[in-house]
Amino acid sequence: MAVAIALVVDFGATIILSIVVTFLYLLVLAGQGVDPEAALAGLSRMGIGSPLTLLLLAGGCLITIFSGYLCAKIAGRDEVTWVTVYALIAVAIGFILGSLQIDTLTMVLIALNMGCAYGGGWLYMRKKLAAGG
Repeated sequence: MAVAIALVVDFGATIILSIVVTFLYLLVLAGQGVDPEAALAGLSRMGIGSPLTLLLLAGGCLITIFSGYLCAKIAGRDEVTWVTVYALIAVAIGFILGSLQIDTLTMVLIALNMGCAYGGGWLYMRKKLAAGG
């Protein structure tokens, strides 16, 4: 149950974040007089170093940290195991939905995703230990 909820929160919030940020970005471009077709074409050519991509990446990291925390909290025991299961499934789904290719960027993003999920689980376990649990 903890893994399923964490996955729904992670992917649902990431999709919502992507839609909202992209919509706002397109509104800004439209306000600057950029042609809508040109703006959409520019989105498809955006690299990993673009401000929009970095903003979405940072937001996705925060969502994954929260989802790892949530997974550990709902699990209540064996937190590392359940956060690992959540993180591996999230990576697998992302890999399937993504490019299905292994390159340096993919490996970095996988490591980042795993680190964020474990970071969330660690935050929960730290809080639990501080409370005497």
